[in-house]
Amino acid sequence: MTFITDIQKSSLPTDNLDLRAPSTAQLRKRIGAFWLRQAVLISLDGVGLFLGSKIPEVLTNNPVYPWVKDESPSLLFAILGIHLGFIALQGLYASGKNRGDYLKLVKTISLSYLLFFVLNFLNESTSSLSGSTFVVSWLLSISFTCIGRFAVDTTVKRFRKQGVITCPTYIISKGIGSDE
Repeated sequence: MTFITDIQKSSLPTDNLDLRAPSTAQLRKRIGAFWLRQAVLISLDGVGLFLGSKIPEVLTNNPVYPWVKDESPSLLFAILGIHLGFIALQGLYASGKNRGDYLKLVKTISLSYLLFFVLNFLNESTSSLSGSTFVVSWLLSISFTCIGRFAVDTTVKRFRKQGVITCPTYIISKGIGSDE
């Protein structure tokens, strides 16, 4: 068995002996996992919000956003971007416990739907909004985004338990019997 002191005495270069300094490959790997998780969360939230607005629209034949016409889907993507922006401003894409704060997610989606509800009434040129379609859309959007986030959270926890997603940890302590 080779110890650090034995390696230092040998002719090996001693530049990379500090275990506390991450290698570039490990750092790059963790950054990639971070961005992958962010992209998956944003995509799932976007799909959940999109399905939450389209399913009631198809079932009731009443638009959730009356000012969005079928000819201009870019306005719908802008609305989805605003919803996602609200979620991002609340810090719900940050790592840690914020990502799993479902109550804050429900409040944020409710606030963004309330904003579009008020904008609908301020816009005089649009047709009237069906209340039941809007409420069903709001509830489905909340449900789909929470289900998507729960699926990601459960998958990440399962992968961590299996050891697939882990960061190396080193415990540095004094040696046994050292006088320092």
